[in-house]
Amino acid sequence: MSRPLWVPHVVAAGSEVAIGPVVGPGLRATLAVRGGIDVPPYLGSRSTFTLGVYGGLDGRVLAAGDRLCVGDEVEAAPGELPPGLSPVLGHHWKLGVMVGPHAAPDFLTADGLQALLRTEWEVHFNSARTGVRLIGPRPRWARRDGGEAGLHPSNIHDSGYALGSVDLTGDMPVILGPDGPSLGGFVCPAVVIASERWKLGQLRPGDHVRLVAGTVEQAAAADRRRESWVHRATIPVTPVARPSWNTALAPGAARDDAVLARDGVPGEASEVTYRQAGDRFLLVEFGSMTLDLELRLRVAALDAWVRDHLTVGLIDVTPGIRSLLLQVDGRRLTTGTALAAMCEAVLELGEVTDRPSRRASCTYRCPGMIPPPRRPATRYVRSVRADAPWCGRHRGCLPVHLRHGGPRRLAVRRTDGAGLEPRPSPTPTAPAQHPDSTTWDRYWPPPASVRSSSGRCSRAPGVGCNPRTRRSSRSGSR
Repeated sequence: MSRPLWVPHVVAAGSEVAIGPVVGPGLRATLAVRGGIDVPPYLGSRSTFTLGVYGGLDGRVLAAGDRLCVGDEVEAAPGELPPGLSPVLGHHWKLGVMVGPHAAPDFLTADGLQALLRTEWEVHFNSARTGVRLIGPRPRWARRDGGEAGLHPSNIHDSGYALGSVDLTGDMPVILGPDGPSLGGFVCPAVVIASERWKLGQLRPGDHVRLVAGTVEQAAAADRRRESWVHRATIPVTPVARPSWNTALAPGAARDDAVLARDGVPGEASEVTYRQAGDRFLLVEFGSMTLDLELRLRVAALDAWVRDHLTVGLIDVTPGIRSLLLQVDGRRLTTGTALAAMCEAVLELGEVTDRPSRRASCTYRCPGMIPPPRRPATRYVRSVRADAPWCGRHRGCLPVHLRHGGPRRLAVRRTDGAGLEPRPSPTPTAPAQHPDSTTWDRYWPPPASVRSSSGRCSRAPGVGCNPRTRRSSRSGSR
């Protein structure tokens, strides 16, 4: 017997509950059990993160024969959701966002930012909890490349990602979901505000999405309204009311640059930029976009300061190469309060020239000896996009000094069977490609000291050699 949605039902012992496919708008259905599911909490949650294989029941999806125990975490009597309070689902969505942290004019042109907000994007079929890919026009970049961070204008030095970031991975926007990465090297011109994140779970492939930019004041007001409606969600309202989650955010006077404050000398190591990253995140950047160990030391010092002093209302801290991302709860600690604390902390710390360190050892993967995994790369090319600038056959992924025929800067050779040391390498006429790889190898062929006398790689089949032809991968032939 079918049952209506948004209504609690008493299920007798031994009964069977069957959930059919989602029909109509929306993508996901949820089954809530009174008392919750009694599994050990992990990182403050009983949910399952299948990609990380932790949480829930052994960190995996449920299988036939699994038994779940019902918990006893009950706060109130069950209640029915009154008419008009259930979320309205459709195929055309408006997502409330805040501009930043990487917007105009540093990364996108002013027209490019407006085009991002005016475009009606289509949801890509290859979307999941990690991220929702959007199909639409190419971004209008304000720069030719990413400088030291990469050859594509979407590249930046690895920086923390806010939950709900509109991440421009190359020329394709991806809205990062709850299972998405917390750190990466791509430009994020907008972030979905906290009160609108629930919509990400209902975006269906083929749906259309528009990004509506608002202010931090609008985001805070929307969050307060949502919390108020949730607390009285089971109380009937006459006449039928329209809850905040069924009301689209009105466009606000959002700023284009998302820069909240700047200190220090522009372009110098002393420069500090504070960027808005949604209504729950604040990004602090040091110096200009160059690789500088001094900047990394300043990030480490500020990270330690934050963990020691901002304990109330702080959710998480993510250090990047030259930046620090703070996540706040928006109530006990807001982005405005965090900004004031960060400005004070930076002045207090001043110039940082040393930090406690440790000796670490690690294993380096030499690209010329071990080809990259072919299967994931091939699957990406076939199912997502074959023209991405980081795909192997794309000329844009080659190092600048190889694309222009210049000498390679560094190669390695084995010295005593245990260590690797740098040595100059000859100037190649063209970079070679692994027959079993979809990516170009910057440091192939290996020096003679790591090849056998026959000229064939002296490693196991499939490691640096083509197991089908048994010819050295340096030839680049199939």
